[in-house]
Amino acid sequence: VTASAINSPTVQVNTTSFSGLLSANGVVSEAKESTRVEARIGPSGTGSATNRTSVTAGSGGITIRASLDSSVTARSKLNNFALVGALAFIDNTATQTGTSTARVGQYASLKGGSGGIHITADYDGLTKAIATSFSTGLLFAGGRSDATANHTATVQSLVGTGAALAASGGAGISIATTHNDDQDTDNDGVIEEGAVASADNMAFSGIVSATSCLLYTSRC
Repeated sequence: VTASAINSPTVQVNTTSFSGLLSANGVVSEAKESTRVEARIGPSGTGSATNRTSVTAGSGGITIRASLDSSVTARSKLNNFALVGALAFIDNTATQTGTSTARVGQYASLKGGSGGIHITADYDGLTKAIATSFSTGLLFAGGRSDATANHTATVQSLVGTGAALAASGGAGISIATTHNDDQDTDNDGVIEEGAVASADNMAFSGIVSATSCLLYTSRC
């Protein structure tokens, strides 16, 4: 049983070669992602000891795998403003709160045979916010450019109450959770995983912050 999702929501505000009068309170770019992926054998809620979900396999074993691959990016870039300009702020916020769950429901009976039983929840995630200032001509008043990345990943491999797991012939039973275990890199070879906030060509005040929170659960 396999459930997987690949997402890449991106918000990008680009403006170039503006000439004239600019007056605005600010520019906001915000990208959000909250996908939930679940692979399950057995009931999603309360199970029954007298009415079990039963799965029996041979040499192929039993695999329950949930996989979520998600990249969230928020950025804005304003270039070549001329004449008179007034801009209070540029805010770039990327937020990711996804969940990947592999589950054996309550009172399910799994017999993996000589292939064993493998329960895995995997989450590969990047949450990236980029604060970019801009070039200007003549009179310009700019306040700040901020980048905020919030990455909260929940990864769960769960075996419910009363469930029975068995393998034969020396085969194993594995229950695993993994998060960002593949070491993704950008074009410069820098590892980019979890929360990343950066500033590109900053010419005035800015705030860059990144928070990453990982919730791991492997329970049987």
